[in-house]
Amino acid sequence: MSDKWPVVYVIVVPLFLLFLLAGASVLVDIPVGDFTRDPAYLGEMAPWSGFLSNLGVLSWCGGAMVCFMAWGVLSRQKTQPKLGLFYLLAGLYTSLLMLDDLFLLHEEIFPIFLPFDEKIIFGGYGLLLISGLYYFRDLVLESKYRFLIIAMGFFAMSVGIDLIQDEVELLLGEWRILFEDGFKFLGIVCWLAYFWENTQSDLNKLLNSAVE
Repeated sequence: MSDKWPVVYVIVVPLFLLFLLAGASVLVDIPVGDFTRDPAYLGEMAPWSGFLSNLGVLSWCGGAMVCFMAWGVLSRQKTQPKLGLFYLLAGLYTSLLMLDDLFLLHEEIFPIFLPFDEKIIFGGYGLLLISGLYYFRDLVLESKYRFLIIAMGFFAMSVGIDLIQDEVELLLGEWRILFEDGFKFLGIVCWLAYFWENTQSDLNKLLNSAVE
């Protein structure tokens, strides 16, 4: 019987989500298609609208998934609990950033429910990152952290352009957005590369030690 439970979960969870969407549609009087259809279709936009943003969300998702897979393996082995916790929290944090990009959380959603400006909420993301890097500094320094440093640099450049966007736009015009979003996308890809490289390395070490 136990082997049937995963199948049940796979069916029940998305069904539950569909019921939630149906209920939300009735409660807030929004057409259910607004929840289910593709945004480009709803907005009557070209299929390539948001191309780079969508690739960024997929890259966030990839980073989260490799972290969760590493945590799943390490949590079963129970030999490196701090490393497992590192990947779990990294996966959750990356998922938060993915959802933020996908649903504009700090720009549109959170300010509705929280008495804070979007910049303060975004600053909270940065504080979470700094706190995590400090707590896991030993693991980070032992890791292959080249891509992490590069990612932080690209993110800093993107945020910097956003903070002085009026001045940058005077110099670059509409091309400002390419630099702002481009640096962010490069940062996301390097973030994914950091976790991909290190999860592979850590799991290979674990496998080799098990064989020995």
